[in-house]
Amino acid sequence: MAPVAPPTIPTHPLGPVPPPPLALPAVGTSAGNALHRSDSTSLQVSPSSTALSATAPPPGCTNWTKNMQVLVISTDGTEADLGAIQAALGFHTIQYTTWIATQKPGQLTSSVLTSSACAGKFHGVILTTGSLSYSPDGGTTWQSALSTAEWQALRTYEANFHVREISWYVYPGADQGLNPPWRASDTTNSPINATLTAAGQTVFNTVNAANPIPITKAWAYQATASDPNVTPLLVDSSNDALVSSRVTADGRETLAMTFDSNQYLVHDLVLQHGLIHWVTRGVYLGEYRAYLQPQVDDLFIDDDMYNASAYPGGVYRITPNDYNKSHSWWAGQVSKPGNADFRVLMAFNGQGSDDIGPNDPLTLAVKNSWSDYFWCSHTYTHLNLDFGDDPAGPPVGYDAAYAEFDNNNQFAVRLGIPDYSTQCLVNPDVSGLTNPAVLQAAVDNGIQFMISDTSKESGKGNPGWNNPAPNIGIYSDIQPSILFTPRHPTNLFYNVSYPDEWLAHLSGDPRQGERQPRHVHVARGPRRADVPPAESARVRRHPLALRRPPRHGDCQVPQVLDITDRELPPGRHRVAYGRHDGPQLVRSDGNGQQRRQREVHEPERSVVPRQWGLLLDCECQVPSPSRELRRAMHLVSVPASERLVHDRVAVRRVMLAATAPLNEVARALRPLAPESAA
Repeated sequence: MAPVAPPTIPTHPLGPVPPPPLALPAVGTSAGNALHRSDSTSLQVSPSSTALSATAPPPGCTNWTKNMQVLVISTDGTEADLGAIQAALGFHTIQYTTWIATQKPGQLTSSVLTSSACAGKFHGVILTTGSLSYSPDGGTTWQSALSTAEWQALRTYEANFHVREISWYVYPGADQGLNPPWRASDTTNSPINATLTAAGQTVFNTVNAANPIPITKAWAYQATASDPNVTPLLVDSSNDALVSSRVTADGRETLAMTFDSNQYLVHDLVLQHGLIHWVTRGVYLGEYRAYLQPQVDDLFIDDDMYNASAYPGGVYRITPNDYNKSHSWWAGQVSKPGNADFRVLMAFNGQGSDDIGPNDPLTLAVKNSWSDYFWCSHTYTHLNLDFGDDPAGPPVGYDAAYAEFDNNNQFAVRLGIPDYSTQCLVNPDVSGLTNPAVLQAAVDNGIQFMISDTSKESGKGNPGWNNPAPNIGIYSDIQPSILFTPRHPTNLFYNVSYPDEWLAHLSGDPRQGERQPRHVHVARGPRRADVPPAESARVRRHPLALRRPPRHGDCQVPQVLDITDRELPPGRHRVAYGRHDGPQLVRSDGNGQQRRQREVHEPERSVVPRQWGLLLDCECQVPSPSRELRRAMHLVSVPASERLVHDRVAVRRVMLAATAPLNEVARALRPLAPESAA
């Protein structure tokens, strides 16, 4: 598993077009009398312009209605920010209609916007570009995608029905109450750090205003306000109005952003909730939630390490001191404002404790604080649920899978683990998703929830095992009662503990082993200081984009070693939860409590087997091992070219479960035949 890079969506500059006409002054209010036009290209506004009352009926109406739907108007359907607008509405499960203006020239009339004089079809309007500016010739000339009649129909509707309008990306000008831009730039290499004004903090009240919002990888314009009715909401260090709201001369309420966006950019993800809340006045038929489920895998067992020679047996199992420091870190997070309900889910493998016995120091340490966590099965032995411990072997069968689930459930009952759910399974290596026998065993053990991996192909085509829609999981085709919840992998690998090991793994250092990282999104040979900010910026996109549930799938080694006394920079948890230098999404629950949203996910996993209770080093073979013997033994095979000797399995090491039938093992093992020793 490794992170899948988001697509690169080009950003393009805009060009100026003459301001569209305002609403027809038939609104019959003082706002209409505030309208002064000298010609079709210049606009004068009254400094006394005020918004029309949102409760005043349209002219001639006593009772009036608006459908709870948003109208999205695009110039030609190719704008980079169109996907961002549609995604933002989708995140809120808001119904919307997309109108491609150039595909329906002259057709945006009052009949499209209303079903009668007193019944409107939309309660919000979003334009992809200011004045719907586009270039039909690749940037030589610029024009509006709507005609004068269409603009008058739209703006008259907005004024009469008190419908707010957002221009998601504008070239600053008179139509937004802004001066022409003094600077235009592609921010890919020169980001703009923007801050919310006091008014902006009211509109974007779910954003952490203590940190700047970096605008990058998008074309941006910097301009100041020319109209006293403009309220800057997001500004740069020169006080340019990057996001601003305005009450127009005809009493409409508009909001404009002077930078491009797409659905993958952090500045868009951070601002989108406030934008949707503003355009709908906070009233819509939908739901907006960001979920966080931090998970720590492999508790009680050891993990193989990338730099195996530095660890006894090439593995590491956390100590009571490691665990206690992890708990102290958690306690520190809970003590922060808004974090009172923060919990970590521990995905455990009971065999790691059973092999040592009831006096296992780690198990005793866990018991002292286990009520502070949620608990979920990770199977009893960490068996890969696709092919077991041999990638070339047969698929895992029903009996083996059932035993993995049932044994771990019995372990939890025997220990008395609190807050343990038998409905939850963190399937090892994100395996078993297409194995019918495993899924049947899961159902028979009461399992209803498993995880999937967004970096793997499911056989269903794009997006594979990803969320099919915001906040939506994937029901199994084989066992529809099981819901798969996607994980998003990170570049923070599970099998490293020191920074130098991490950097070597990122760089694919051959001196540290043969495993190579895939889809690494930092440069070769990264510096220590570069990695945490790069990974931090990447992982926070997931909760902002409402990929539900954004699950944090650490394995135990980095989860603990990053916060022990070893010489470490901020590690995985600190990167994800305490080191974000950019804006963070926060939300209020029903009691008004703010909760910061964070997320990281499970890294690339190895299929290198884990050590069991007894290890035998040998050059030996197991002629036709029985099913029971296969369950009890872990066979570490020789290379594939040497693996099969007729009907025998050639092995180099045999790892035995604590319950292995030793007499049968002794009878089954034979010296490796000379013809297979090469």
